[in-house]
Amino acid sequence: MKRWWLIVFMLFLSACGERETTTLYGNAKLIKGQLWLDCSNQIVRPSGPQEDIGYTCGVHVTEHTDIRTRDGERLEVSDLAVTSNVIVLIEPTVLRPDDKGRELNAKEVVVER
Repeated sequence: MKRWWLIVFMLFLSACGERETTTLYGNAKLIKGQLWLDCSNQIVRPSGPQEDIGYTCGVHVTEHTDIRTRDGERLEVSDLAVTSNVIVLIEPTVLRPDDKGRELNAKEVVVER
């Protein structure tokens, strides 16, 4: 009986071990008002042999998204270049390889100029 509880406890701990992503960063491409970033490093993969696959995440920029430079200068979506180096803050999310689309909403976008 004690072993059964130990197994349940270990399964509980392993389920809690997934890390949530709150920040995406890198070279973003602006396509039709949406930022596309490489999010391969934030994908939670199952253990075992890893495939060398690149994953992208689409980040929606809305009227509620705070867009600014590192110096604090406020920007509009129209001020973003087609390709910009950015830091994007998002709601805590666990990204997995099997998530289709990986569509996220940006809370804040910081443009590095």
